[in-house]
Amino acid sequence: GFFVVVVVLVFFLELIGSLFERMTPSSTIRVFCLGCRGLLYKYNKKGKGQLVKCFLHKISKDNTVERGVCPKCEGVFAKPVIIKGKEANKIISGKVFWK
Repeated sequence: GFFVVVVVLVFFLELIGSLFERMTPSSTIRVFCLGCRGLLYKYNKKGKGQLVKCFLHKISKDNTVERGVCPKCEGVFAKPVIIKGKEANKIISGKVFWK
């Protein structure tokens, strides 16, 4: 009854959300350490907003050795998190810039 309707509705909302996410255009950006200007990664970013998190599956080139740590100056720029079941790096404000 009601539970089945809710489950089906949630399924369709997830499906629509994932289709919308795939249709949003992405651009490859370069993420740099603000402390030493070292290149951290190339990332396929969607949308025009700030860089708050980087999903690991969307990083096209990763120059870091340790997750969330700059390989050049060893400054911590992000903390590892899991968002909606996907691994990501939560960017610490004021630690990176991107172009």
